Amino acid sequence: MKVKKVLVTGGAGFIGSHLVDILLEEGCHVFILDDFSSGNLRNLKRWRSGDDFSDFGDTYRYGYGKRPKHRLIEWDISKPLVSSPWLGSLEEGELDCIFHLAARRDVITSFKDPYDDAMRNYIGTVNVLELARKIKCNKVVFSSSYTIYKELDQNCINENCPKDPISPYGLNKLASEKLLELYNDHYGMRNVAFRIFVSYGPRQVPGSIFSGVVLRFLDHAMKDEKVKIYGDGEQTRDFIFVKDIARCLHAGFTDDLEGIFNLGTGRETSINDLLDTVRSVTGKELKANYVESRKGEVRRAVADLTRQIEQMGCRASTSLEAGIKETYEWLNKRKS
Repeated sequence: MKVKKVLVTGGAGFIGSHLVDILLEEGCHVFILDDFSSGNLRNLKRWRSGDDFSDFGDTYRYGYGKRPKHRLIEWDISKPLVSSPWLGSLEEGELDCIFHLAARRDVITSFKDPYDDAMRNYIGTVNVLELARKIKCNKVVFSSSYTIYKELDQNCINENCPKDPISPYGLNKLASEKLLELYNDHYGMRNVAFRIFVSYGPRQVPGSIFSGVVLRFLDHAMKDEKVKIYGDGEQTRDFIFVKDIARCLHAGFTDDLEGIFNLGTGRETSINDLLDTVRSVTGKELKANYVESRKGEVRRAVADLTRQIEQMGCRASTSLEAGIKETYEWLNKRKS
């Protein structure tokens, strides 16, 4: 049986490293690309021998690690991938799939630096697709975002709902989706885009501007600090555990699947209800400080998963309480 070879952009990051775990566990040969602006080598710790990270220099980053099934490449996604010393030398048919997860993942930051957001979230997709076209890799699995949708009053958002992003981040994700469709039409590719709702879980960086609300609440609980809630806390989100995301992204790596799919749980949770769940899991009182709403954030968001279930048979299975508990245990272990 042929060993599958894949590239994971953002592979040392929060979601990407969990996907790398799945791919390496099933025996794939994996190219892991990251610029380490938010990714961390420690997320790949299990694929190294020993705990000493002092030897993580160019020899490791640009060559094979001690495990022969993965190669780590340090590269900025906003630069052409075909210019990379390793990726530029790939031959036709050498990659079976590219999982494109490298991105700037923050709506608010996209307003502060729209140029950087466009370079990493749109031009980065151009670079991935051009590499795929050059080496005749017919499958790109792309991590898009629910932020491409227009503000809606209805409970569930399906893939055909109006698209009208209210942030540069959402706009660049939507433009990237359109680009994937163009490459499907013009070059016979079978690209897949997943509109990921609100992710959380182990390996997300607490205290970072890129951290989600779940990690921020847990981080404040550990420090016995008051949490900040923007608006009245009744805004809702669809929170999906990172391991469920990785599993569903992996399920997109099939020859006969293409198109766009929501990726969430189908469960709507308010920020106030999330706070109550965090209180229950941590046993902390966690007082809240309510402040003015932030620009560019939607009021309600929950995924309609009909298309995903019908065409993929894959869906999230981790409850919010179980996911928060596992994340909290990881944070405590990380602290110690």
